[in-house]
Amino acid sequence: GGGGGGGEGRAKDEQHAAADVGITSFNLDARRRPVPEPKLCASLFGLKIVALSAGYGHNLALSADGRVFSCGYNDRGQLGLGHRINCTEFQYVSALEGVFVCQIACGQAHNLARTTGTRPSHPFEAAAARDKTEAAGSLAGATKSAGASFGGGGGGGGGGGVYVWGNGSLGQLGLGRRVTGRRVPVLLPSLSHDGLRIIDIAAGNNHSVAVSDQGEVWTWGHGEYGQHGGQTSVSTSDLVDAFHYYQPRPLVMDPGVKIINVECGSCFSLGRTESGDVYSWGWNGHGVLGHGKGYFSHAPTRIAALGSIDRKVVSIAAGANMCAAVVESSQCPIQYRYLLD
Repeated sequence: GGGGGGGEGRAKDEQHAAADVGITSFNLDARRRPVPEPKLCASLFGLKIVALSAGYGHNLALSADGRVFSCGYNDRGQLGLGHRINCTEFQYVSALEGVFVCQIACGQAHNLARTTGTRPSHPFEAAAARDKTEAAGSLAGATKSAGASFGGGGGGGGGGGVYVWGNGSLGQLGLGRRVTGRRVPVLLPSLSHDGLRIIDIAAGNNHSVAVSDQGEVWTWGHGEYGQHGGQTSVSTSDLVDAFHYYQPRPLVMDPGVKIINVECGSCFSLGRTESGDVYSWGWNGHGVLGHGKGYFSHAPTRIAALGSIDRKVVSIAAGANMCAAVVESSQCPIQYRYLLD
């Protein structure tokens, strides 16, 4: 009896060791199984999940203690597990051990993660306390309610940064022309240094966007459809250098515009300002830019139908080919503060 028990114990140890790297008999069965109704995810039992993000065929989950879990397709290393085996159960992305992740974003087959630095003993509470003290007079007080902004700032000045992994063949990782992909999360140096604090991130199909606490927008990746803005109808930077946006570049905005929140659709982006306006740029398929039928311009342009004297946009969201916004309207038809000015 004792010998049998030892053999069973060794088998379980081997199974657990394999599970640690995302390789189990259950995970290797990668057949598609439609799920027509919501189903409880057993592989996340016991975890307090505070954010989710979905790519084309993979998912990320963020726990309250700043850990990231992934499952789904892994042909481009988008699960961040160090291999390219599909996983049907959520696996812990151990390459992010030691840092507190406060926001996640999935592209088609790449990911971004914003961090606050090292993980303290009670990371979620500590980050929330830090945000509370920094909220006054700071753009970082504006969080991304629909896009998983939990914890606090993630720029280099605060000891954190932006991590990227997955497919990078179109520059969506921001690591330069020589990097076609990463199977584990790596720090994006150009957005993770002292003096730059990133407060929001988003990912489209094959492009990425980040916002600093100064309201500056950084964008990189695929740019064929105007995903990186520009002041003309043609992206001249791409015409001169096809690899220009293989690393983060600042987005040219109108003077005085400060973005605090971004969202990405398939080939376009939205930016919400401190004053409650929304700007859009990129490809206007299906009218996603919000400027009417037939509109064409790469320049970030304010969506006039959303912002006005008595309306303020408080939240934005973008799907592949549609957008939505939550607008806070004044109940009073007359704004007396403007009459007094």
